Amino acid sequence: MHSCATLSQFSEMKDICKSPLINQFSKNHQLAIEQKAKYNIMWNIQFLFNYIEKRRFKSSQEMQAKAMTLLVAFSAVRMVELARMTLSDVQVNDQDFFIQTSTTKGDKLRLYTIKLTRKNNNCCPIAALQTWINERSKMKDKLQQLWWNFAKQKPATTDDCSHILLDIIKNAGVPDPYTGSSIRHAMMTRLRAAGASQQEVNSFTRHALNSTVVDMYYNRPIARDLSKLLIEIDQRMEPYKGDWVKRNPLIGLQQTGASSIANNAAYSTSSSTSSEEEEAYANKKSPKT
Repeated sequence: MHSCATLSQFSEMKDICKSPLINQFSKNHQLAIEQKAKYNIMWNIQFLFNYIEKRRFKSSQEMQAKAMTLLVAFSAVRMVELARMTLSDVQVNDQDFFIQTSTTKGDKLRLYTIKLTRKNNNCCPIAALQTWINERSKMKDKLQQLWWNFAKQKPATTDDCSHILLDIIKNAGVPDPYTGSSIRHAMMTRLRAAGASQQEVNSFTRHALNSTVVDMYYNRPIARDLSKLLIEIDQRMEPYKGDWVKRNPLIGLQQTGASSIANNAAYSTSSSTSSEEEEAYANKKSPKT
């Protein structure tokens, strides 16, 4: 009877793996639940930085959006962390900026400190946050929440923060189906592509050092037009006009075995030329009959 009641709950779920019962059972038996990436490919975060670098953010809403976006881009802060932040969580000194934040893991509350460093450009998260905090302090409400829903005149929720970020990435040209929180995915993808190790990214984004979730869930190939690579290869051949180069298209390409093939081809050509010269010299020296 109890089994039937339990199984009937699964029939109404879209993803059984997310069931609290399944999660608890797996945890108790030390079973790993497969992490599925939310996106197959990821947009290039440089598009977002280029947009922020060129644009002027004048209104209070725009100042908040810029500050929130750069905070997520340089710390991978979660939406729930954003919604919990208060003005008293922020500490500033000459060069560094510290934000106290917290997340829950199971029944445990985990506290973290996000450290930001200054950048000498318009994408500096510290400058953007200081501008927003000054603006936020002028508001007449007595609440301490860092982020604000201007339409409803109340502190921003996790959904509000996601929508603020969504608006700015759409303005930057990021297409559907990416959400505001995809900035976290984009920045981790960029870090791994730039050569940061999995442990470095884990530490930077406040994951467990031995966690594989960054590569399994966040790190995705950046979307690009691979046909352009073919054009670039063709253009690289243009400066070379020699017949031998035209007959050997592997020159200059980073392909497995390309170097050895090209060297062997060059050696064969050199050997052939030497043999022809030796034969001509021998014919010249031999007496005519």
